[in-house]
Amino acid sequence: ETAKADAETAKAGAEAAQGKAEAAKAGAETAKADAETAKAGAEAAQGKAEAAKAGAETAKADAEAAKAGAEAAQGKAEAAKAGAETAKADAETAKAGAEAAQGKAEAAKAG
Repeated sequence: ETAKADAETAKAGAEAAQGKAEAAKAGAETAKADAETAKAGAEAAQGKAEAAKAGAETAKADAEAAKAGAEAAQGKAEAAKAGAETAKADAETAKAGAEAAQGKAEAAKAG
C-alpha cells in the first residue's frame, strides 16, 4: 500500500509537471504573439512617420510653388506698370509732335 501510495504521488507529481510544462508553452506562445503585435505596431508607427514626412515635404513644395507664383505675379504687375508708363510717355511724345506740326502749319499759313 505504501508503494501504491508512492506511485500515485509520483503520478500526481508527473501530471503537475506536465501541467506546468503546458502552461509554460502557452506562456511562450502568448509572448511570441505579443512580440509580433509590438513589431506590427512599430511598423505601423514607422509608416505613419514616413507618411507625415512625405506630407511635410509636399506642403513645403506647395509653399515654394505658391511663393514662386506670387513672385511671378509681382513681376508681371511691375512689367505692366512699366508698360503703362512707356505708353504714357509715348502719348506725351505724340501730343508734343502734333503740337509742333500744328505750330509749323500755322507758321506756314502765316508765311
